[in-house]
Amino acid sequence: NANDDGIDFSDSGGLVRGNIFENGTDDGVDFDMKSEAIVENNIMRNNHEDGIEIRFQDYVGPTLNITIRNNQLIGNGQNGIQLIGYPATSNRVINIEHNLIKDNARVGVGLMDNAQSGEDYRAASLLERINVINNTFSGNKYAITGGDNLVAVNNIFTGSTTMGIKNIDGNSVVSHNLFWNNGTDHSGSNVDLSSSLFANPLLDLDFGLQYGSPAIDAGTAQFIFQGSTIFDYLPGTYFGTAPDLGWLESNFLNEPTAIHTPTIPPTSTPRPGDTFTFAPLDDATVNNSSPGTNYGSDALLIVDNSPIEHFLIKFQVDGLNGLEITQATLNLYVNNESTRGGDFYLVLDNFWAEETINWYNAPIADSTLVASLDTVAINNWVSIDLTSLITDDGLYSLRVSSTTTDAAKYSSKEGEFPPFLEIIAASPPATTPDLRTPTDTTTTTPTTTQIITPTVTFTNTVTTTPTLTNTFTPTATVTIVFTPTPTFTETFTPTPTETETITPALTASRTVTPTATVTKTITLAVTSTPIREEYFYFLPCIFSY
Repeated sequence: NANDDGIDFSDSGGLVRGNIFENGTDDGVDFDMKSEAIVENNIMRNNHEDGIEIRFQDYVGPTLNITIRNNQLIGNGQNGIQLIGYPATSNRVINIEHNLIKDNARVGVGLMDNAQSGEDYRAASLLERINVINNTFSGNKYAITGGDNLVAVNNIFTGSTTMGIKNIDGNSVVSHNLFWNNGTDHSGSNVDLSSSLFANPLLDLDFGLQYGSPAIDAGTAQFIFQGSTIFDYLPGTYFGTAPDLGWLESNFLNEPTAIHTPTIPPTSTPRPGDTFTFAPLDDATVNNSSPGTNYGSDALLIVDNSPIEHFLIKFQVDGLNGLEITQATLNLYVNNESTRGGDFYLVLDNFWAEETINWYNAPIADSTLVASLDTVAINNWVSIDLTSLITDDGLYSLRVSSTTTDAAKYSSKEGEFPPFLEIIAASPPATTPDLRTPTDTTTTTPTTTQIITPTVTFTNTVTTTPTLTNTFTPTATVTIVFTPTPTFTETFTPTPTETETITPALTASRTVTPTATVTKTITLAVTSTPIREEYFYFLPCIFSY
């Protein structure tokens, strides 16, 4: 459009979901005037200005809400999110939750005033309500700047090159956050030190939490601010005793929950190692006959070909870095028997959530068929071998379809017998050092004998009184480097004999014996230049604008 934003809202509203905004000449998404929207499950990266820009033009009326959740705002030229105030305070609430805000050139969430958009780190004292909940900030110059009515809870602030948070003051509250490896953690901000952590969060490649992270179960499930409930996480929406800090909730379990009591036959003989069990992060059925309906809270996962119903399931595997995975098994409890248990396909797009997924927005399956199930019997556990798929930590999603019309039904994570992923992993075998006494191979100093046949040049000058001048040039230059230092004996052969006949009558007969024995000590210097290996990674793009 004229402003070179990816999407520009003005006096309007809408839903922005599942898009990629990259390499734009201005902002990814821009909000002006009386606008409100939900922005979720998007990627805003490498845009020239901001990932998202929101202007707080003067407004009086019903509260305008803008919710920004489950997005990745990465590498933008100014801010991940920029909030721009105007002289009068407006009736707006901005919710920023469960986002990864990373490597933006200036600020993760930057507040400016007086309608100014050129980020100068002024940390403006805006009075609009801004809730910053369960986000991970990494590698920005500043994480958050400004706010007099801002709530920052359950966040991770790491790798800010200048400062984590600046001037979050006034009525603001900063509670239950983790600070690590920032230029300065915080300045001029209302930080509750008693609930704050200052430790390495142990982030994985997806900026989720690895096993043993201090951010696991370190958050709060409820927060009340000025008499209003900012959030209240119900039991079952997080794992463990409390929510984790950061944008992704981990799901480390040492063993299946008590409801996993039925005996599960393994798909193959278990190999030695430690057992790790993971509950699903999300699962849901999608129905082609009701394409806009969300079934994320249903107790069943259904796969059928009439009507066409698929189900998706997602796991986050953490804590296995450095371990060798010997077996990975997905376990499902059958609630309705079928002659076809389903075909399990890999899904490359992990940015979906069970609360919002339907047939329209469900990510498509990759062409990779991971596994298939034939007949499944009711009230039994079935196991699907995923060893070839799961090789390391990360997010893994599957989409399951069927070619038969007798639906297979399984218990979902909300059902009586939830699915679980069981992984057997062990440390790779250590290399046993060779303790035998080494053989000394340097006891003998070698002697090298070189036989060099020199080139001999004669120059003969004849006058009336003939005089023969013979000049011999047996030039030989040898530069050799050996270690240890060898001894060379050089022998020049043959012993040349020359007979020349010269006119006028002159007979010259000369026998020349330039026998030379040369003994040299020569030093060899060896310089080894290591081979350089280049690795090139080519990452697919969906689209640029």
